[in-house]
Amino acid sequence: MAVAVVPPLLSIGYGPASPVDYSWGIGNRPFLMLMGRKDELGIAEKVAASYHEHIETPNTKIIWYDNGHRLGEIYVPDALAWVKEHLKL
Repeated sequence: MAVAVVPPLLSIGYGPASPVDYSWGIGNRPFLMLMGRKDELGIAEKVAASYHEHIETPNTKIIWYDNGHRLGEIYVPDALAWVKEHLKL
């Protein structure tokens, strides 16, 4: 189970190894992505497409906020709810 807050999915600044190249490792695990729709990099559409192509499964979810790259505290309740729901002790 994991929560990723505004994770890099694209090759911008990462050279030949893009973080999305390693998204196969998520597999069928519960994975939540929290993203800012008004990210200053202007890549919301590309991130959404990448999520749908490489990450989306019945156990993954993406939540968009009307914020920029820095979400502030707005994501905390959603992140905590995801952890409580999926954490296996």
